Amino acid sequence: MGGVALAGDRGIAGVELQVNDGGLWLPAVLEPPPSGLSWVRWVVAWRPPGPGEYTLTVRAVAGDGVPQSADTRAPFPDGATGYHRVALTLTN
Repeated sequence: MGGVALAGDRGIAGVELQVNDGGLWLPAVLEPPPSGLSWVRWVVAWRPPGPGEYTLTVRAVAGDGVPQSADTRAPFPDGATGYHRVALTLTN
């Protein structure tokens, strides 16, 4: 799994992936950003144990160590918040 993260001038200290709201957050490997205000590419090695339904949740950790808020807020006026979630159904 992979993606990009941005936290403005705070930078990105980490990105974490959670599967099926399991409580355990898997750390991502970050690619060094070209500047302090750049998007950071990340990847997490995750292999599903088999067919089934999965919900993948991703959160960023800003450079100041504060994890992204789970609370959802619209972009206006101060920027969107909340975790990114993707539902998957895997078959054989």
